[in-house]
Amino acid sequence: MRLSPSLAFAPVLVAASLFAAGMARADEVSLTVRPRFQVAVGMGASIDRAPPNPTPGRPLPAFFFSAGLGDGFWGADVRSFGNGASQSQVSRLSLEIVAAVRPLVLVVGAREGYLFRVARSLSVTVGPAYEHVSQRFNADGRLGAVLGAHVDLPIGYATARKELRVRLGARRMFGAHGQLKELRVGDSTLELAAQLAFVF
Repeated sequence: MRLSPSLAFAPVLVAASLFAAGMARADEVSLTVRPRFQVAVGMGASIDRAPPNPTPGRPLPAFFFSAGLGDGFWGADVRSFGNGASQSQVSRLSLEIVAAVRPLVLVVGAREGYLFRVARSLSVTVGPAYEHVSQRFNADGRLGAVLGAHVDLPIGYATARKELRVRLGARRMFGAHGQLKELRVGDSTLELAAQLAFVF
């Protein structure tokens, strides 16, 4: 029995239609599933024992901001830090672009439970940084690298697409020395932060 050309090509047409429908569905999924954005603002303390700080044992108030992309194993953040130094201390303002790695994502996976959510948020960050240092009318810039870590305490349901979190973190910049007249400015000792993070 001889098949007509139209019937012979019918399986090919059906397969092509199914393939096209699958590709369309994949495109639709790729458009709806995107990396999550993160924006965090908060305050903390800067431990700065560098001269000419008259109170090296007393933490300075500090302000923190970050905006990032990605909430899985890795992501990227743009951050800024500034301290509330007086005229007798060194004022610092930084701009940082860091990569964020969350190693416990591979260990915990998709397990349910609050502690697992906290573990998945544990992030180690590293990247280049620029710090503007000033004292009264004198200013200079420092280039270096910043190393940090933070963990999030989620507020709300695990299935919520938009989340509010309390973020606790620390950072340290390792950079070149800046010069403010006779004063040679180096690294601060450590910065600690508590922020509200919005993840959406």
